[in-house]
Amino acid sequence: MDLTNLSGKSLGLARFIIIIFSAIVIVITVGVVVLICILLFAYNVDDLSAIINSQTVSSLGIFAMATLGVLLFTALLGICGSIRQSGCLLKLFAFILTILTMVEFAAACYYFAYSSEVDTFLKQEMASSMDHYVGENSTTADSIAWNFLQLKFDCCGIDSHEDWDVTSWKEADPSIGGYTQPYPYTCCTIENEPSLKNIKDGYVPPSDTDLENCYDTGTPGLHSKGCYSTVDELLSDYGFYVGAGIVALLSIQLLLIYLSCQISTKAQAKNSFSFSKRSPDDNNEK
Repeated sequence: MDLTNLSGKSLGLARFIIIIFSAIVIVITVGVVVLICILLFAYNVDDLSAIINSQTVSSLGIFAMATLGVLLFTALLGICGSIRQSGCLLKLFAFILTILTMVEFAAACYYFAYSSEVDTFLKQEMASSMDHYVGENSTTADSIAWNFLQLKFDCCGIDSHEDWDVTSWKEADPSIGGYTQPYPYTCCTIENEPSLKNIKDGYVPPSDTDLENCYDTGTPGLHSKGCYSTVDELLSDYGFYVGAGIVALLSIQLLLIYLSCQISTKAQAKNSFSFSKRSPDDNNEK
C-alpha cells in the first residue's frame, strides 16, 4: 500500500506513529541516563578512576553511551522530520534506522550461529576481570563486581571455585581469620548478607561461623555453581521473552522505516508539484 496515494488523515496517522515511537525511545534513553546518575549518587560511587581503568567495565560503558547517543539522535530526527514533514530529515532517519536494524539482525544471527564463540569471549573477559580482583574489602571496580556477583547470585568463579587458583589474587597467598583462602569468602553464604552499598564501600565482614562454614572441611557454605552458568541459566529462563522482544523491536523498526520513506516521498512530490504549478510569469516577477 502506497501512502502517497492516501489521504491526509492516513499521512497524519503515519507521522503520529513515528512521533510516538520516537518519543518512547527518547523517554527510555533519558530515563536510563537519569537512573545511572541516581545510582551513582545514591551509592556514592566516587572511585570513578577505578571504574574507568577497568578495561571490561570501561568498554561496556563506552559501548552503552555510544548506543544511547545514537538512539537519542535518531529519535530526535524522527520527531523533527515528522513534525516539519522534512523529506531530508526523514530519509536520514530511515537510513540510520536501517543501519541499526541490520546491525541488530546481524548480531542476533551471529549469537545464535556462533554461541560457543560468544561464550568463549565472555569467559575470557570474566577471566581478565578476575585477574584484576584485589579482595573482599577492596573498592576497585573489578573487586566490587565479583563480590556482588558471587554474593547475590550464590556462585563462585567462572565455572567453579578452582578458577581462583590461577589469579593474581591467589598468588598473593591471601588469608583471613587463620584460614588460608583458596577462594574469596564472598564465594560462600554469609549470614548477614551485605547491601550493595556495603560491597561498594568494601565493607563485607564475615562472622567466625561464616569463615568456618566457608573454609573448614566440607565447606557447607561454599557456592557450588560457577557465576557464568548461573547468569546463563537466568537469561535462559527469560529466553522466550528476549526473543519475542527482539522480533517485536525489528518489526517496529521496519514499520518506521517504511512510513518515514513514504512520508518523505510524499513531501518531495508535494514540493515538486508546487514548483511545477508556478507559471513563467511568476518566475519573471521574482
